[in-house]
Amino acid sequence: MMALWRASAFLVLYLAALLPPPQCAQDPAMVHYIYQRFQILEQGLEKCTQTTKAYIREFQEFSKNVSVMLGRCQTYTSEYKSAVNNLALKVERAQREIDYLEYLREADICMESEDKILAEKLEQEAEEEKRIRTLLNANPGGWLEIPPLPATR
Repeated sequence: MMALWRASAFLVLYLAALLPPPQCAQDPAMVHYIYQRFQILEQGLEKCTQTTKAYIREFQEFSKNVSVMLGRCQTYTSEYKSAVNNLALKVERAQREIDYLEYLREADICMESEDKILAEKLEQEAEEEKRIRTLLNANPGGWLEIPPLPATR
């Protein structure tokens, strides 16, 4: 405000220096008109300065609000990152457990199939042994009779 008054006073003095001396001076009405115009310009400059200061205050408030919001966003971002990392760890752990359960299931299936094959083999051996005993019991000498070979020509 003070700088504006000084600038306008300097401008008035400068223009006054350019004016001819008072004996050759223009009409006093013209000087009064110029003075009024300077006052109107000063008022316009003052209004512009006040508006600019208001804009600066609003911008500072806006900047402060944006900074606070950005701080909150960073907090939320770090919280979300932490939650996502925890979730990723849980998913990874669950995947390992599922893989382990599938391994156990496959091992059980393999053991079941091996048990089945072994049971079938034992059953076949038991049947073979039973058949052999039946054959041995049918032959009183204990030897198997071998059928004769067909004649060759």
